[in-house]
Amino acid sequence: AEAYTIDQSLRFDDGDSSILGLAFQETTASIKQKWTFSCWVKRGNLGSLRNIFGSDIGSQYGFIGFDSNNELNFYQITDSSVKNNLITSQKFRDPGAWYHIVIATDTDQGTAADRAKMYVNGSQVTDFRTATYPAQSYSDLAIGFGSSGNGRRHCVGDLDNHLGPYDGYVAEVCFVTEQQLTPASFG
Repeated sequence: AEAYTIDQSLRFDDGDSSILGLAFQETTASIKQKWTFSCWVKRGNLGSLRNIFGSDIGSQYGFIGFDSNNELNFYQITDSSVKNNLITSQKFRDPGAWYHIVIATDTDQGTAADRAKMYVNGSQVTDFRTATYPAQSYSDLAIGFGSSGNGRRHCVGDLDNHLGPYDGYVAEVCFVTEQQLTPASFG
């Protein structure tokens, strides 16, 4: 295979024991749980937990990534209670493919399935092996910035606790607050 450069992409290697990925910390208080995450990924090693994006603040953590079954997982827990857990029925086992992933939340939505939406390659995922949605108007999930405004640290490529470092490429990462968007917003 020929070597080539992918604009705006990063290569993560799970074999690097010091991997933390890229991290940012939001300090704005009282942002409700309405946000959209978008990125392109190309998988490397398969068959174990691989975090693309997430936040870990002790008893609260959440991640978007692939699990050991190669299913896409959007998971959030607060004080040992699962608040959000979407696990696709579809498997993502092609290390040669690029996947465009969009997760869009708005806990103020009246219909549970509208509070957390997942899209892959422009299509909304509706077939889940597991589907747990946040309670209406719940505003203290790990990803996002919660009602307490405690400036949560978010990471691309892993979590602070090194729960499952990503292996592969990640490109064009976007995190938009206060809007629940569709893939069309990202081109």
